[in-house]
Amino acid sequence: MSTSPAPHDFPIACLRFNLRVTQPLTLPIYKGSTFHGGFGHALARIGPRFRDYFFASSPKNGRSRGQALPKPFMLIPPLEEKTEYLPGDSMQCGLLLYGRAVDQFMIAFAAFECLGWDLGLGRSQGKFRIESVEQLTMMGSRTVFADDDWCGVLAPTPVGEILHAGQIGTRSLTLSLTTRLRMKQDNILVRNPPAFMIFLDRLLGRINSLTAFYGDGILVPPEE
Repeated sequence: MSTSPAPHDFPIACLRFNLRVTQPLTLPIYKGSTFHGGFGHALARIGPRFRDYFFASSPKNGRSRGQALPKPFMLIPPLEEKTEYLPGDSMQCGLLLYGRAVDQFMIAFAAFECLGWDLGLGRSQGKFRIESVEQLTMMGSRTVFADDDWCGVLAPTPVGEILHAGQIGTRSLTLSLTTRLRMKQDNILVRNPPAFMIFLDRLLGRINSLTAFYGDGILVPPEE
């Protein structure tokens, strides 16, 4: 019987897909919805259970009524404002896998392949191919796929290693929001920069939700 990882052993895989356009693509300035929707359709094409795992997963106690569970992945679309892509142009898309979802990397890779070769992306249903995949680690990047061949093994990073590397005595931190941030306070959307404690509370809450649902317990106890 497999065991869940302890909170500080909670694995994270951070990946960068380098894509090459093969047919003209027309995308919106903000590409997150397009890539998320395409990724979901591609997973459903491979098998509905895979789409349900990534987008509607409930690994432990099921779904509480009216409560959305955190997804076991984060997809980072191309952040550039470019909207028209021609054959030969390149794009980059990031994918983070959390906890047990790391074991589903090959399914995620197959979904990207299906999206690029078969389904197409955007209203124009333009096509692309995966040129290479890099894993980003605390020691830098390493190529795991290139030139239609596998050249490395995925080695997820335990979250404890990331936390240890962050203990360098920094007294200030600047956050740059390069993608949309959606937060609520008292069930009302926050439209101005949030207070530090509100932001930190939401951040730690999401981290603890991920480690509770896809690992083995919360990472940061309330008293800390």
